[in-house]
Amino acid sequence: MSEGQKDPKIDVYEIRRFSKANQLTLLGYYWVEEKIELYLLNFGSHENFY
Repeated sequence: MSEGQKDPKIDVYEIRRFSKANQLTLLGYYWVEEKIELYLLNFGSHENFY
């Protein structure tokens, strides 16, 4: 359900896919484990997700 990529500047980068109103929606985020912080990078439909 998710695909992750490793970036040397951040600990973890994740993309979650789910259906919302019969449309595929993507949620991109990362977190820093030692700070317990979550950063939302992008939220939108598959067509406009960069």
